[in-house]
Amino acid sequence: MIRSLYSGVSGLKNHQLRMDVVGNNISNVNTLGYKAGVANFQDALSQTISSGGNGRNPAQIGTGMLTGSVVNDFTQGATQSTGRSLDLAINGNGFFVVKDVETGNEYYTRAGVFYLDNQGYLVNSDGLRVQSSSGDIRVYNGPASTISISADGSITGTNEMGEPLQFTSTPVTIPAPTPVEEAVLNGDYMGEIQPLVSATGSLTGDAIAAVEKELEEAIVKGNSDSAKVEPKLATSETVNMTDETNYDFQLVYNDGNGNTYTVDLNDSLSSVSGWYDLADQLQAAIDNDPDVAGKVKVSYDDSAYGGLVFETITDPGATDTSGNPVAPTFTLTGDGVAKYMGLDDGATQLTDQVTAVQPKDWTGKTFTFYLGNKGWQEVKLKEDFADFGYSTTDTGFSSVTSGQDLADKLQQLLNVMAGDDPTTANVESEANVSVIWDNDHLVFKPYPEDAGKTVTLGGADVADFIGTGSAATESNIDWIDKDITINYNGTSYSFSATEKQQAGLGSITSGVALAQALNNLIDTKIGSDKVDVTWSTDHLVFTTKDTTGIGNQPSITIGGADAADFVGATTSATGTASKESDVPSQAPYNVIRLVSFSNPEGLIKVGSNVYECSAETSGLPENDTVSAIESGRVEMSNVDLTDEFADMITTQRGYQANSRIITVSDTMLEELMNLKR
Repeated sequence: MIRSLYSGVSGLKNHQLRMDVVGNNISNVNTLGYKAGVANFQDALSQTISSGGNGRNPAQIGTGMLTGSVVNDFTQGATQSTGRSLDLAINGNGFFVVKDVETGNEYYTRAGVFYLDNQGYLVNSDGLRVQSSSGDIRVYNGPASTISISADGSITGTNEMGEPLQFTSTPVTIPAPTPVEEAVLNGDYMGEIQPLVSATGSLTGDAIAAVEKELEEAIVKGNSDSAKVEPKLATSETVNMTDETNYDFQLVYNDGNGNTYTVDLNDSLSSVSGWYDLADQLQAAIDNDPDVAGKVKVSYDDSAYGGLVFETITDPGATDTSGNPVAPTFTLTGDGVAKYMGLDDGATQLTDQVTAVQPKDWTGKTFTFYLGNKGWQEVKLKEDFADFGYSTTDTGFSSVTSGQDLADKLQQLLNVMAGDDPTTANVESEANVSVIWDNDHLVFKPYPEDAGKTVTLGGADVADFIGTGSAATESNIDWIDKDITINYNGTSYSFSATEKQQAGLGSITSGVALAQALNNLIDTKIGSDKVDVTWSTDHLVFTTKDTTGIGNQPSITIGGADAADFVGATTSATGTASKESDVPSQAPYNVIRLVSFSNPEGLIKVGSNVYECSAETSGLPENDTVSAIESGRVEMSNVDLTDEFADMITTQRGYQANSRIITVSDTMLEELMNLKR
């Protein structure tokens, strides 16, 4: 009977504990992220009154019951929509990580109601900071205006200035939007629409610039701060620099016509008191030599890293034996040159020279010519004669040094076109056109000369060879009757004869002129800076403009009965639309960290909907990349009231039954006590 009393007592105590668990569950039925507790009972140690044997089973009497465990049910709770972007629910087994900034302790929670505090930190209602894999999540350029959170926990948004939210202290550079790729319509080869200029007997051009003839002076600058310079020539000291062993210094001057003169510069430098004095004495030494007097100027540059400066003085009217401007050069030499000029690496001379004539590159230019009944011929200026089977033979057009040089090289090209071998000195075949340089212009004549024959030139670059050809007759082409329509970005435009005439299509003298007339036509009818028309060697190019808006896709189509005359078979083109550039990722600083546990039931509740690790949670949590975050929703309590009420009833009945055990046992003890009466 005493055992039954204590069994009843254990039943009362543990059913009371189970009632406490049920009561706590019911009280947290609306607590966000709450996980219901479950009390599990087990029987207490039984007393063996007979061990059994000889065919009899052992006999045991129990001594009551115990609470084996109170565990949390971590099954997924239902989620509820809130529409608030910082309300987060976890779909899966993960936990949010929050940190107490004062203690440095990390906690774990399923309750995802977060806020941005006044410092920009993402926190829960108790001020615990939400963690990324790199630490606190913080907005540096708030206040935030819009926020969105993706399933992987990435946070993006904008502040009140419309700028992307910044989650690192380093400013984020937002790439510019990708620009549209304009629609470019390249026409096909259009044939001969360039200006045609002609004259009888000979075609005399206007003045042209065959080469550049800008003469530059030769100049050498020293460095008096160099460690090679000695002495430093302070103004308070006097230095004897006539010693040839240490101060040998010479000027070797070339006048550009093959004459060289040498001047010993240090012969009279017996008493030098400073850099300015040295420059004056060197100038005197040069001017005392009749061959170079007045042809070289010496000065001193007192700026940082400055030094002695030698510069030629050239007569711009001086020419060499061929009539070209001369380009004098000079060399500073001698064993002591480094002491004057500060040369490095032990150099013993310093040379400078210029090119009097700047050669001009004529390659790439083309023209056509027509002589008598010989038909049209196209002339292309290239670097070699590969088109004629002489691939290693240089034409020289990449470096034309004078007008006469240009004429000579043009004549050789025409002769090669007629069958001459450029690798030989002899002229086996001569062209039916001769090219002559006359002072400042080219002259094209029939060969042999014939006053009755007409020389006609044309081509894209004809003006480079004969100028405007004022001494010749220029023909033009009337394009007014050409039927053309232009569809620009989905809108079609047609043009009247009057509009085409006013634009200049009635007198086309070149491909460039045709392009300009079309630009005039488009600017007047469609709008300026909508389409740009250019002439490219032998075809028109239409390029759309002013279509840089985000998402716009430019297009252009050339139509009409005569569209092929303008662009050939290719009549339409479409560009690529632009788009906003993606905001640079700031991961991991803006990615909410989720963790999971191999034994989540081992977590310890510490209040405020957070848990901490215990010895039974198998060490540190693991990063959870499987669970997903749902923004605008919260996870509800997983308490099932039906189960809780059922548990409450069974707990009450168990408690009631255990109390009856004590009452009945007490009655039996009372009967026992009455036996002594």
